[in-house]
This record gives sequence, C-alpha cells and structure tokens, in this order.
Amino acid sequence: MTDCQRLMDALGKGELPADLATHAASCPHCSAAVAAYRALEPKAGVTRRAPLALTSTLEHELARTAGTRARSALWEPLLLGVIQAAVAMGVVVFLGNNGRVLGNREPAVVLVVLGLALGACAVGGTLAAVAPGFPRLRWFLFGAAVSTAVLLGACGSGLPALKPFLVAGRTCASVELACAALPLGVTLWLQRRFAFDPLRAVLGSVAAAATGVFALHLHCPVGTADHLYAFHVAPWVLLGGLGLWIRSRLGSRSYAP
Repeated sequence: MTDCQRLMDALGKGELPADLATHAASCPHCSAAVAAYRALEPKAGVTRRAPLALTSTLEHELARTAGTRARSALWEPLLLGVIQAAVAMGVVVFLGNNGRVLGNREPAVVLVVLGLALGACAVGGTLAAVAPGFPRLRWFLFGAAVSTAVLLGACGSGLPALKPFLVAGRTCASVELACAALPLGVTLWLQRRFAFDPLRAVLGSVAAAATGVFALHLHCPVGTADHLYAFHVAPWVLLGGLGLWIRSRLGSRSYAP
C-alpha cells in the first residue's frame, strides 16, 4: 500500500501519524485531501442539527411495508403487452369471422415484414415506453415507427376501394381508433409513474396506437397510397400527438427519470 493510500485510509481515525503528516506536507494531492476533509469537520462549539423526525404518515407507511418484497418494475409493462396482443388478435379474429373486409392483397413477403414491424412497434415500443430505463432503445423504436409509417403507405397493393373514398376511410379510421383506446389509456396511466418525458409519452402513444394499425392492416383490402396515408397512417400520427398532449397535462405519482 502506498503512502497516499495509507493516508486516505487514516483520514477520520484521529490524528495522522508523524510519517503520514510529513507525507501530506510534501504531496500536493494528499495535502488537498487533508485540507478538504478538515474543512468538512464540525467546528468547535458548533452543535450538530438533530435529524428530522419522521411524520406519523411516513412511519405508518414504513411499518406497513416493512419486510415486504418490492414488486418487479416490469410486471406492469408485460401486462400491457399482453393487453395489446389480446386486443390485436381479438380484432383480427372478429373482422375475419364477420366478413367485414376482404383481406389485404399485398404480396406475402411485404405483408409479413410490415406485420412484424408493426408488432415490434406495438409491443416493443410499449415496453420501452413504460419500463424504467432504455433511453437509447426508445429512440430506436421511435425511428422504427416513423419508418414503418412511411413504408405502410408506400407498399400498398394498389387495389382501389369498392366504396367511396370517405366511406371506406371512415370505417378504417374508426376501427383503428377503437383498437387503440384501451392500450393508450393504460399506457398513459402507467406513465404517471415517471416524470413527464416527451419522447417516452410520444413513443408510448404511438406504440399503443400501433395495436389498431396492426389489426387493421392485415385485413384492409384497399391498397392505394392515398387511402393508406389518410386513414391508416394519419390516425396513427394523430393518436401519437393526442397521447403526448394528454400526458403533458396528467400529474405524476412519481418523478423518477
């Protein structure tokens, strides 16, 4: 052990031995450390302030939770992911069984790739938005959602609608908004566990809305770019902005980062 290490170990244990005091006088780093430590020591005649007493409410809360194991911070995000998957699959089955749509006519490869991308935006984005940490992953998933939205309208089958533009679009937009309502509401409620973060709020809202986009895109037979951008992508963007606006006005139960 060097003299510097011995001196650091001796601080706070009474007067320094003669050899260490001599070393401190000749070593600029140790001299600064000794001076800083002595500046922090209470001066003679100064009484230390008594620690603050716990309030009765805090004492009751500590007594109530004493000995209990903290619940994992990931169980709520996982529960939300299950809710999203259940909503998406339920709508897919409902639309298919009732014959309300003819089915997406995109090439199988395009349909699978976009379906996987939407699924990743929905579940992955939600988990990253409402779980602690993952700042870089949130940026990546937000970029993935933007890219998926652009490709969604550009990679359509090109088949026109059999109904007027607004009539066909109204049905798609309504389905998408209805599918997103429950996941978006739960996402905003869970985000109250954190301090308001615009990126977290936008990603959570976009991910929740992707649930409806996923269910709708698998079945919608209309493949023109104007329909897809106006009634698939635009409501998705609208829900992302709406979620950000609502979250900015909600209070927070905790201000953890």
